[in-house]
Amino acid sequence: NKTHFRHILLYYFRKGKNASQAHKKLCAVYGNEALKER
Repeated sequence: NKTHFRHILLYYFRKGKNASQAHKKLCAVYGNEALKER
């Protein structure tokens, strides 16, 4: 769900990752259809 992914993104940003890096990590775990880049 969207809230879960937002929390994960916030976690990655706090670790110093950018949006692209976080997206790659999430797709590796949840699959390419989990998030769509805007």
